[in-house]
Amino acid sequence: MTRGWVFVATAGAVFLVLAGTTPVAARVATPESAGPREATSVFEFTGVAQTFTVPDGVALVSIDAYGAQGGDGAAVAGLVNGTSAGGLGAHVRGDVAVNPGEVLEVYVGGQGGDGSATNSPSATAGSGGFNGGANGAPSQLDVFEADRNCGAGGGGGGGASDVRQAGSTLDERVVVAPGGGGAGGSAVSAAIGAPNSAVAAFDGGTGGSFEGGAGEGNGGAGGTQFGGGAGSQPNNGGGYGDGGIGSGGTTAPTTFVSCQSGGGGGGGLFGGGGGGSAPSLGGGGGGGGGSAGGGGLIAADRAGDGRVEITYTAPVTQCNGQDVTVDLGQGQSPTEGDDVIAGTPGDDDVEGLGGDDLFCGFDGDDAFDGGAGRDRARGGPGRDTLLGGLGRDDLVGGEHADLLKGDAGADVLLGSAGSDVVKGGDGNDALDGGKGGDTCHGQAGADTGVRCETRIGIP
Repeated sequence: MTRGWVFVATAGAVFLVLAGTTPVAARVATPESAGPREATSVFEFTGVAQTFTVPDGVALVSIDAYGAQGGDGAAVAGLVNGTSAGGLGAHVRGDVAVNPGEVLEVYVGGQGGDGSATNSPSATAGSGGFNGGANGAPSQLDVFEADRNCGAGGGGGGGASDVRQAGSTLDERVVVAPGGGGAGGSAVSAAIGAPNSAVAAFDGGTGGSFEGGAGEGNGGAGGTQFGGGAGSQPNNGGGYGDGGIGSGGTTAPTTFVSCQSGGGGGGGLFGGGGGGSAPSLGGGGGGGGGSAGGGGLIAADRAGDGRVEITYTAPVTQCNGQDVTVDLGQGQSPTEGDDVIAGTPGDDDVEGLGGDDLFCGFDGDDAFDGGAGRDRARGGPGRDTLLGGLGRDDLVGGEHADLLKGDAGADVLLGSAGSDVVKGGDGNDALDGGKGGDTCHGQAGADTGVRCETRIGIP
């Protein structure tokens, strides 16, 4: 008498038995195995250094760093008020090779403080943002006549955001997102009337990549990857990591009383230059900082404080309840021995070689050839091609239209959801197309098929 395999369904499980024997749980890779996981650690502005410890099994991290915006400025022309905007911080992205357990230091830039402008000698300048932003310049004129006084303060430069590896000094920075320059400020006393078109306050420059943006008006130049931006005055250029401070000035001729103040430069790999004053222009904006060569500029659009995001792919540790020995996502390859193989979120093409292998494909359209040995495979989501090769194999297709082929040996093939093609090959095979319009090919051997809408070579 020829005996075939029979599926026995119970609550929450499928069992496989030979006719006339006691049920034994089928050796199939179950859907509960966890796939590769992308995780992101987010760091917001705190004003102090923060740390990130590299998780086990992680060899590469992707860093998105956002520099902080420069502080705003203001303009008062007679009795009419105006504003000027601090430059926006840059968004920079870079990949960094790391080691498990390594500690990276994270510095998130702070937004520069706002300056003010008044018809009295009471205006203040904005402070530079944390991590390299420079102070704006104050400028006040007090001639003891209330309608002839003025005060103006430039905005502070925005701080850079960076990540440092193997140390905490500026030399250990591996990704740097520069901050924007602070805006200039300008004020004219109420005595001259409003408006006065000769007085303005200018915007700060944006953070950049190879070179930061220059501040408007009598503004500072942007920092670069090789040096600080020139300032509007000889002594207020940007430096290594820091922006240059703004400079201010006043004029008090008989018919024209004004105060002008420059914005501070933004922090960066090298900082932007500080803005300056010019009676005919008003306060100039500070220049934006330059970024590190290890990060590429995505955009210069960050408003407010900076931010740092560190993204990595957590390794797969389990496949069908067994410890993974080959993680394709970490660049590992199958061996001739017994392997527990974890795929990637993408499309995998895997050859199991020799040995009894277990493969979890996870997402993507995967192709698995188990080769010789008793192999098990679960394709997961995607259109998968699973070939058992020689030996007694257990293949589970997953959620889409899959091709399962057992080859020689008594195989267990489960198509699961989707319109599957299931081919048992030689041997006494148990075929289950699962849900969907499936086609099962029995080929040689005494095969059994359940839930196969089209049966070829199966009674």
